Amino acid sequence: MKAETEFEIDAERRTRQQNAAGLALWSEGVEVVSANLQRLAQLPISQDQVTGVYQRVAASTLSRAVTTQRAAQDLAVREYYWQALPLARVCHEDMVACWYFAGNPRKAKTFLNQGAVIERLLQRRSGKGTTKFHIPDHEEMLQEIERRLGATFTAKHGVARAEELRSAYAWFNVMAHAGPLSAMHALSRDQEGGTLTIGAAYESRMFDVCVLAFTISLRQLLVLARDLVTAHGGKPVGSVPADYAGRVDKWLDAIASAAPKDEARP
Repeated sequence: MKAETEFEIDAERRTRQQNAAGLALWSEGVEVVSANLQRLAQLPISQDQVTGVYQRVAASTLSRAVTTQRAAQDLAVREYYWQALPLARVCHEDMVACWYFAGNPRKAKTFLNQGAVIERLLQRRSGKGTTKFHIPDHEEMLQEIERRLGATFTAKHGVARAEELRSAYAWFNVMAHAGPLSAMHALSRDQEGGTLTIGAAYESRMFDVCVLAFTISLRQLLVLARDLVTAHGGKPVGSVPADYAGRVDKWLDAIASAAPKDEARP
């Protein structure tokens, strides 16, 4: 019987061979966002208090989002799809928070306040809390984005409408709570008979679903990272967001065309 690490090595090799195009697109987006964050680290922070705090909070949130992308990719290439997919919601929330800061930079300082974080946790746990501190939830941030930036905010970059972000978030919530479905993908089909296994279980279409889930937020992260570099007076690097989005859509069309007629597009 193979050790778990051997299964994972086999899994990663299989994914890189069978899902090369999707993996390349996902990796490209992650690397471009990372490259712009590295560029950002070389630029001076604004001396203006509000702008300086916004820049630091936005950069930190983008950094966390791209780190989440890397963690999810590490899981997905080793065929832990259902463990990777819940992270799409985390990444999405960080992306929405960055748009929220962009619309109202003064709000960024709230996310540095430990008291505000504790207050939010207490509100979620008991439904009670004071009004001294407040960290908005996903819907509150989207409403603020629509109010300050418009329903089709920064449309010149091809950024999704707020309603599309709501739909994506609803889907991510389903993926985050669909753990029991993973049993369907963990049935061993070896000659010894069907048994539930713990670990990797390859399915090409599930990796495609992971790529789709994470490139939804990557399209936005590319815009945000480039805009933040520009705001610092720097020159962005890597793919133009609209070009990247177009290539992701082309890949999606290709895998949809290649799928059996009775399969839905991931």
